[in-house]
Amino acid sequence: MSAFDILVHHSEGLMARFETHNAPTWQWFEPSLSYDNARIPQALIAAGVSLSRPDMLAIGLKSLGWLDTIQKAPNGFFRAVGSSTPSIAFAPPRLLDQQPIEACATVDAALAAYEATRQSKWLIMAQTAHAWFFGENDNGLPLSDLRGGCYDGLTETGLNRNQGAESILALQMSNCAMARATNIGINQPLRPIGLSM
Repeated sequence: MSAFDILVHHSEGLMARFETHNAPTWQWFEPSLSYDNARIPQALIAAGVSLSRPDMLAIGLKSLGWLDTIQKAPNGFFRAVGSSTPSIAFAPPRLLDQQPIEACATVDAALAAYEATRQSKWLIMAQTAHAWFFGENDNGLPLSDLRGGCYDGLTETGLNRNQGAESILALQMSNCAMARATNIGINQPLRPIGLSM
């Protein structure tokens, strides 16, 4: 099998999974949300662009838009799907613990959507997810520190003060993606956020 065939096979597999589970109130690829969620729509967006497949792009955008509604707090802040969310079919996600990997994945997926469509709503989604690292979150606490580190998540009592590699890389990858976004021809100014670094 060639790389092209593998890409088509797996992308069509994702589309089939979406069609199996898609419902008006659940526009997702499986019956529950879990971990690193935005990577799935990002994969279909990238495949749709690479393969010139509007159907793949459309499902990637639709599922990412639905995920955005799930990951939005009433105040408009990004609210990552909590890691304590049970694997119960079609259950709403829990609020905690929120992890940096979710914000990073959402930044990347939203920027991929923006690059594919140039619709400003995707840029706003990326900026909102990125701002989560700097205190625009449910707890109002920055996860970043002055050394470039990142705490492992938001908990009921505040911050998980561990700083694992996954969390640090999520922050730095998100920073790089947003910096890159200013260099790819985005003609709208990035919304200022309260950087703590």
